[in-house]
Amino acid sequence: MSETQERESEAREYDPEALPDLYREEPSHDEGSRHGVLFVAFLGLMFWAPIPLGSNRPWALYLLEFSIFLLLFLWIVSQWRRGALLPLQFEYEGPWVTLFLGWSIVPLWGLIPLHEKLLALLAPGGVEVRRFANLPLDGPLVVDLFTAWQSWIAWMAWLGAFWLVMVLVNSRERVKWVMLTLFVTGLFQIFFGLLTLHTDGYFFLWFKALSTPEKQDFLTGTFVNRNHFAGYLEFAIPVGIGLLVAWLRYARDMGQSGKDKVQSLLNELSSYRGLILVLTMVMIFGLIMSLSRGGNLALFVALFSVVLLTFARRYRSKRERRLFIPLLIIALVGGAWFNLEKLTGRMLTIQNREMDRFVVYEAVKEKIKDYPLLGSGGGSFEVIFPLYRPESISKFYNHVHNDHLEFISDYGLIGYLIWMSGVALLWGRIARAFIKRQDPFVRGVLFASLVSTLSLLLHGLVDFNLQIPANIFTFYIMLALGLVASRLPHQSRRHRSTLKPYTSLPSSL
Repeated sequence: MSETQERESEAREYDPEALPDLYREEPSHDEGSRHGVLFVAFLGLMFWAPIPLGSNRPWALYLLEFSIFLLLFLWIVSQWRRGALLPLQFEYEGPWVTLFLGWSIVPLWGLIPLHEKLLALLAPGGVEVRRFANLPLDGPLVVDLFTAWQSWIAWMAWLGAFWLVMVLVNSRERVKWVMLTLFVTGLFQIFFGLLTLHTDGYFFLWFKALSTPEKQDFLTGTFVNRNHFAGYLEFAIPVGIGLLVAWLRYARDMGQSGKDKVQSLLNELSSYRGLILVLTMVMIFGLIMSLSRGGNLALFVALFSVVLLTFARRYRSKRERRLFIPLLIIALVGGAWFNLEKLTGRMLTIQNREMDRFVVYEAVKEKIKDYPLLGSGGGSFEVIFPLYRPESISKFYNHVHNDHLEFISDYGLIGYLIWMSGVALLWGRIARAFIKRQDPFVRGVLFASLVSTLSLLLHGLVDFNLQIPANIFTFYIMLALGLVASRLPHQSRRHRSTLKPYTSLPSSL
C-alpha cells in the first residue's frame, strides 16, 4: 500500500457516529481519574503475582484471590454509592463477555447430587469410583468436594480480574500503564533469573531452592519450572513488541532521502524506542535461555500467525511485518550466544520422562471416557488419576502436562467447549479490530493480546501453564485488555507524533 493510501485509510478509520458515546473521545478528567487508587493497586498486584513462585503455593494463591476479591468489592461499593452498579462498558461489550463470564456456573454443575442411574448415564465410571471409595452411589459428579470448591473460587478470581480490567482500564493512559507494568515485570523475571543462574550453590526463594549446583544452565525467574517462566515471558515479549508497534515512527516521518532515513533510524535507536527494542531482545534471549521447547515454539507460531493476519487488512500496514523479520534474525544471531544450541538439542531429543507423558495422555483419555460430558470436578486430576495410572508410570503426577486434556478431564467436553467458545468469541472481536484499526497504539495492544493468549494456549498442548495462578491471571488480563483496546477512540496523527512514554505515576493519583 502506498503512503498516500495508508494516510487516507487512517483518516477514515472509524466513523465516529458508529461508536458509542463512551468511545468517541478520551474520558473526561473525572471519568479517567475514577478509581485511581484501585487501578494502581491492581498494577501492584500484577507485578506481585509471579514473585511467590508464580503464586503456585496455597498461601500465595489465597493472597492473590483475596486481593482480587477485595479490589472487586471496593469497586462495587464505589459504584453502588454512585448509583451505577453496571458500568456503561457492559452495555456495549455484553454480547462478547456474557458467554465468557457465564462459564462461572460450569464448575458448579458437578456439585449437584444425582441419582445413581443419572450419575451412571452422565459419568459411566462415576458409580464405580464411588463404589471403590465406599461412598454412597447417589451423589455429585465431583470426586473431591473441597477441591472442587477451591477450583471454583479460583475461577471466580480470574473472572474478577477480567472484570477489573474492563472497568478500571478506561483510558489510553491506563492501557499504557498495564502494558508497561507487564513489560517491567517480565524484565524483573529475566534479571532475577540471571541472578539465580550465576549464584554458586543454592538460591532459595520462599523456602524453595530455585538454583542448585545441578540446575545452573537455564533460567526460571521466580518460578520453580522453566516452562512456567517461559509461559510468563509469552506475555511480556508480545507486550514489548506491541509497544514498538505503537511507538515506532512512520517511515514517511523519517524523510525521503537515504541520509535522512539513516539519521532518523539512529535517532530512533537512541531514544526510548531503542531502549524498548533492546529490552525486548533481552527478554527474547531470556526465553531462549529458559530452554523451554514448548514456550519458544508456541511463541514463534503465535507471532507468525498474528503477523499473517496483517495480510487480511484492506489497507496493509507493514509495521508488524517490518518488526517481525528483524526481531527473528536478531534473536537467532543473538541466541547463538545464549543457549540456542542447547535449546535446539532439547528440541531434537526426547528423554524418557517426556515419553512418560504420552503414556499419561493415553491414561487420561481413558479417564475422560468415564466422565465424558461434565468431567469429575475442578482439581480432581491428582485425586482420581492413581486409579487410571499404568504400572509403567511410577512418578506422581498432579497435572497432565496438557492444559486441554486436563480441562476436559475436570469439566468434561461440554465445559471445555463452553470455555473455548467464550475465548474464541473474544478472539474474534479482538482480531476483527486488529484487522480494521489503523491507530498504531491500538494495533500494538491488540497485537500483544492476540499473540500472548494464543501462545499460552498453544503451549498448553504440552504443559500446564493454565494451572499456574500468575499465568492464568495474566492470561485473563490480556484478553480483557484486547477487548478494551478494540474500542479505544482513534487518536489523530498530529497528537500521535508527540506521544511520549510515561516516566511518572498516573496523574489521576
